[in-house]
Amino acid sequence: MNCIKCGGQLLETARFCPACGTPVGGASRPQIRARLLVIGGVAALVAVAIIVALLFLNRAPPTAASPAAAPSAAVPQAPVADSAKITASQVTGFDWSGLSPEQLQAARAALDQAIAREEQGRTAKSGAAVLTTGKTAP
Repeated sequence: MNCIKCGGQLLETARFCPACGTPVGGASRPQIRARLLVIGGVAALVAVAIIVALLFLNRAPPTAASPAAAPSAAVPQAPVADSAKITASQVTGFDWSGLSPEQLQAARAALDQAIAREEQGRTAKSGAAVLTTGKTAP
């Protein structure tokens, strides 16, 4: 067997070339360390990428109160459990000054529902008046 660097004759049990000192067969310690550093660096980058992806995917969706939310996202919602804390005077008397944003949204939804019911009642009454008298109600 000959040395790959200088071509000198090597013994079968030699670990280094006696002429030039080149390691025989396999990688040397510096090469192993370099490979381990590269593998460790790649593993660290993969771990950081996974953590960033998990943080990005687990973030909270924007709410209607945030400036980043679209204007169309502010759809009235049904009253929630906190709406029980709203008093009748707050809804009918427009005393909404001490409400939290969630309570305010629930009160607005309740008021919108009350207005819709009242408008439906008015259209039903005017339709009934036209049917019975043949004239439109004033």
